[in-house]
Amino acid sequence: MRLLPIAAALLLSATPACADGLPPERLTAEESEGQLLLIEKALAAGRMVQTDAMLRWLEPRLVDGYRNRFNLLLAEYFLAREDAASAEAAIAPVDGALVDSCRFSGIWGWIAFQKRDWNRAIAMLANAVDACPGDPGRWNLLGQALTKRGEYAASIEAFDAALTAAPFQAAVLNNRALSLAYSGEMARAISDLEIAVAIAPENLAISDNLAFLRANAGLDMVKGPASDDARTLAMAGEGALAASRTGIATSYFTQAVLAYDRFDPGLWRKANGNFETGGE
Repeated sequence: MRLLPIAAALLLSATPACADGLPPERLTAEESEGQLLLIEKALAAGRMVQTDAMLRWLEPRLVDGYRNRFNLLLAEYFLAREDAASAEAAIAPVDGALVDSCRFSGIWGWIAFQKRDWNRAIAMLANAVDACPGDPGRWNLLGQALTKRGEYAASIEAFDAALTAAPFQAAVLNNRALSLAYSGEMARAISDLEIAVAIAPENLAISDNLAFLRANAGLDMVKGPASDDARTLAMAGEGALAASRTGIATSYFTQAVLAYDRFDPGLWRKANGNFETGGE
């Protein structure tokens, strides 16, 4: 297989297609396949500038039989850039009967998710996981869409499937913990978050959630990398306040005030026992 070097692709994308102004020569099917594989690897690695340049270079040279696959890849690139409108324009001409149904449905589900169209997101992602039941990313996204709809039992099942396919994923454990908490299964939720924090101690959002739920359940904060973080202390205060444990809440808010590197008037009010949510 003759693959065009990445460096050449990047160089050519910034130059005229041809010295005589003619359209660039089309690649063979084998060359098109090789280029698409290179772009998929670049996108998976998060090399967005390189992906953009390679897509621009390939589009006018691509053999027609690979147009559907190219558009799927283009849509995934736009979704990675959180540009749902461009992703939808890229996938609109794709014939779903001619492409991988897991990938096709997954992209439409992701587009609907970013547009907050939970019903369509759930429908398309359910199709996607039917086609590829071993894909943890699509199960996780389906679980999040179900959580947004308040369908917590179904969302927990989706997160269970994601964790079966790829155990010990901190983000998925965090997502399942939130659905468990909304379902009233506080002990299981806290257990999930404790495992997630051990896996990803640098993720303060997970530490925040753990602090909130432990305080809400009447438990002390777990000492760790985030235990002195002002935001996490404030979250513990909110958790205690949600459980009407005002004395403990005030203590956490006071600690948060002391930990902040700036003055927060709202936090200061709460540290002084004023829990009203009105304006200044």
